[in-house]
Amino acid sequence: MHAPSDTFDAAIVGHPRYEGVNIRTWAGFKQYLYLLEDAVLEHFHRSGSGARRMYEEFGHGLDIVESSGTYSASITVDQTPRTRLTATDPVPRQGLRMKARMTVDDLERPAFRGAVQVVLVADRERTDHPPLPSALQALAVDSIDALNRPVLAGDPPPPLRLPPSAVPEASLTGPGTGAFLWRERIPYFHCHYDRRMQHSGYVRVLEDIVDRYLAARGIAIGHYLATRGWVPVVHRTRIRMLADAFMEETLYTVFTVTDIIRNTLFDARMDCYVRRGHELVPTATATITHGYAHTTGERTGTLAELDEPTVKALLGGHR
Repeated sequence: MHAPSDTFDAAIVGHPRYEGVNIRTWAGFKQYLYLLEDAVLEHFHRSGSGARRMYEEFGHGLDIVESSGTYSASITVDQTPRTRLTATDPVPRQGLRMKARMTVDDLERPAFRGAVQVVLVADRERTDHPPLPSALQALAVDSIDALNRPVLAGDPPPPLRLPPSAVPEASLTGPGTGAFLWRERIPYFHCHYDRRMQHSGYVRVLEDIVDRYLAARGIAIGHYLATRGWVPVVHRTRIRMLADAFMEETLYTVFTVTDIIRNTLFDARMDCYVRRGHELVPTATATITHGYAHTTGERTGTLAELDEPTVKALLGGHR
């Protein structure tokens, strides 16, 4: 067993999941991140440090805690993506960082280029396991909020203190912000290792909150697809887990469109919180850059220009 490092080429990591091929035969951004996750899991498996072994033998769960990337070419349902991971040496309490380059078939131009951060999170209820091998100890953390990494400019503030009678929604959104909030119980299928919410759960929350935001602003995806032949496409994402969230806690997700770029793209951010006592604890943050692609005619696959009504709706009526 050794620490995953250097370069790993996952020649075949699977096809896009059929459930995520929703418009024409194009895979959505979620499928790229699932393919990235597949490559990471295979990387650890081939190094002798597979997820099952890490948990069953050593009581540590393998977690992707951050991903970022740019989507530059489409992946369709019948294509076979090839993912190349380049890893650096792990840093104590920071885990392993890997750059990713995903190509399709024999094309050299990447369909996705990004990075991922991976750690081994201790299961605090497991006391019957031996210590991790020395080569893997730099990947270990007691919890996600124990990671030693810098605070980024876009990170949400530390836990928000609530008065005893306060309503969380009122503290997370306000008039004039254009923010949209959705509250939900964390389901078991967003979690792993019995109770902790995982990276792919936040990927699905991000996909879901975009859909809900657009519908709430009167520009639902189905409406624009039927009336304009437009569908949202993703240019960039960044998902950053900040603290553990657990099964059946209430997750408060705030989504805001922050900028319009060259009248063809819009930037947005997502912040997720759970309430613990009189505090709202930020558990994840994300940014996403969207555009609209034409789905019919000679311009199929190209970006649409955002008109004034669309821009106003995206900004929540604030422009």
